[in-house]
Amino acid sequence: MVLATSGSSDYFTAAKKKYEEKHPNIEIRIKDYRGEGRLDEQQYEKIIARMNTELLSGKEAADLIVLDPFPVSKYVNKKMLANLSEMMEKDLSFPKDQVYGNLLDGLKLNGSLYYMPMSFYMGFLWKTTTLRWWMR
Repeated sequence: MVLATSGSSDYFTAAKKKYEEKHPNIEIRIKDYRGEGRLDEQQYEKIIARMNTELLSGKEAADLIVLDPFPVSKYVNKKMLANLSEMMEKDLSFPKDQVYGNLLDGLKLNGSLYYMPMSFYMGFLWKTTTLRWWMR
């Protein structure tokens, strides 16, 4: 199994190790397109072009992709990504009660889920009168 990313991290390395320990018959290779150092805009565009080419050709395409910089809707329209909604419905072992359904509903394209967030955070809006009361 190959995980493609435009910037590997300790998070991916730790996740890989944990998954491989739990599933010893599966080996994960992290394909880091970034290489070393920071990227400028031109280098980043080259990475996106290379990953796009691999996805479109089907050659050397990864099994899992960190989609942060990519045009997900374009991939969905070309049927290049797996329909995760269908997969989750068919998999009776999928822990639906451990997933934020409303959050995932907001990520659906064409009525289905094609990518999962690795993390999220909650932002809050305060009404000015509430803030003034709290600051008293």
